[in-house]
Amino acid sequence: VMANVDFIARDPVLRKHIEYITIDDGWQHAYGDWEANYKFPSGMEGLAKKIRKKGFKPGLWFAPFIVEEHATIADWHDGMLAKGDKGIPGLPFQCMKRNGFILDPAAEPSKKFLTDLFSRYRRWGYAYFKLDFVRHAQNAVFNAGKRLPKGKLMQDAFALIRRAVGKDAHLLGCN
Repeated sequence: VMANVDFIARDPVLRKHIEYITIDDGWQHAYGDWEANYKFPSGMEGLAKKIRKKGFKPGLWFAPFIVEEHATIADWHDGMLAKGDKGIPGLPFQCMKRNGFILDPAAEPSKKFLTDLFSRYRRWGYAYFKLDFVRHAQNAVFNAGKRLPKGKLMQDAFALIRRAVGKDAHLLGCN
């Protein structure tokens, strides 16, 4: 990442036109465990500082509503997982040979988790958040123990993340 940042910073054309440096999928331990893996020894806070020092704004990729089977949330916080038609969490997410549960953005523990997560990364200087696989939040039958309108579920989830990152950060929702 920093080799690319250094190259962009030295190139007069790129330097003039690039404002954000966004780290995509692969920085985290697992979907649901949003901490830096071994490839980022200075952690995500340290990386944000390095990017800002070069004059750019750091951005970060998340799949905020996906929880892989081996993520801590799946093992210890199943009350944060959306439920299927039998009232238990299922594995409705499948992509690139990954399986996952769905984080229930309407559950109170999940709301706190998302607020704390995005507030922390915003405090560390991240100003752009790419939120991927967001449509999968709508795969659950039950959210917070009831059937919720899918549009309202997404609206509320994005409003919560927006409050956590503030009005001046950029959010990109995709998929």
